[in-house]
Parts: sequence; structure tokens; C-alpha cells
Amino acid sequence: MNVAKESGRKQGLTLIEVMLALVILGISLVGLTATTSRCLAIARKARNYENARRLLGQIELTDPLFDEEIEPGDDSGSFDPPYEDYKWSRTIEQVAEEGEDEEGLYKITMRVIWSDRGRDTKEEVVTYLYAPEATEGGSFER
Repeated sequence: MNVAKESGRKQGLTLIEVMLALVILGISLVGLTATTSRCLAIARKARNYENARRLLGQIELTDPLFDEEIEPGDDSGSFDPPYEDYKWSRTIEQVAEEGEDEEGLYKITMRVIWSDRGRDTKEEVVTYLYAPEATEGGSFER
């Protein structure tokens, strides 16, 4: 009869074992949720940067740099839907002063700026362009 009582006691789980399993499960779910959230944030950030790179190329088509002559200064604008949250700016600086060897060298900085969770983020491309002034009376020999 004593044997029946001992075998009955070993059936099922104790309260401590159930609590321990729930704690382990809870910690695992918190870690999994945090990891999933981080992965989604990285995917959103990658999408924003991809959009910014595409929009940088679009600026060249809609607002070309060359009209007749390059003028140092700033230019900015915005985009049509669905990219209305993105803004752009372009800064043109002359690198060398007049009379120096590099006359006609310009630094062009193009930026696409957007707000990501209340924080401004930007993608920036810096290009150097050499556009010397044309001289009259020059000749070309072969």
C-alpha cells in the first residue's frame, strides 16, 4: 500500500516546476519580441535610405545642375507624393578662389532629408566638378 502512495506523488508537476517553465517562456518571448522589433526597424531604415538614393537621382532629372553656367549658392525643394515627407537641398561652393590654379572647381553637396520617428535623417552625396570657363579664340589641332 505504501508503494501506491509513492507512485501517486510522482504524477504531474509541482507548482515550482510550472512557475519555472513560465518564467523561461516569458523571458524567451520578451527576447523574441525585441529581436523582431529591431529587425523591422532595420528594414524600415533600409527602405528610407533606398528611397533617398532614388530621389537623389530624381533631382538631377527635375532640377538639373547645368542651365548655362554654374553659380555658387543653395537650392532646395520637396517631392511629390508618395515622397512628400522627403526634402532635398543642394549647395554649390567654388573650391578655389579666382586667379588660383583650380579656378572652375566646384564642390556640390546634395542632401535628401526626412524625419524618422521625430528625428531628422539625411543621405548626402558630395561631388567635385571641374568646369573651367570657355576661352575665346582658342584653336584645336589634330
